[in-house]
Amino acid sequence: MKAYKGFNSDWTCNGYDFKTNNGSVIGSRHRLDGELSLCSYGFHFCRKLEKVFGYYGSVQWNKFAEIEVHGKIIGNPDDKECTNDFEIIREVKFEEIADIIAQGVNDAQGVNDAQGVNDAQGVNDA
Repeated sequence: MKAYKGFNSDWTCNGYDFKTNNGSVIGSRHRLDGELSLCSYGFHFCRKLEKVFGYYGSVQWNKFAEIEVHGKIIGNPDDKECTNDFEIIREVKFEEIADIIAQGVNDAQGVNDAQGVNDAQGVNDA
């Protein structure tokens, strides 16, 4: 499953260093043994990039990555989850953030046909 993870500027998170022996991060896989516990033990991530900003500021010195989750998952799929096994696929550059978030909004299903506020028939027909 594709997801997103935030890191400090040095590719660490909660004291864990995600760099390999040669200093790279991309392509590295990380595994933990033991029982997962949200906010206590596990590698935390979000399915949507914008949710990561609840935990890491959207500033140029923080690092963000697209990851592939391979292990067990616990948590809230609409917010933060954690796993015991994931791979860092690629760094999400600061300049890409707005485009990735907009992609999720523009590909949303049902926005143009929404029923709701003051009987609007949809965003385009409001």
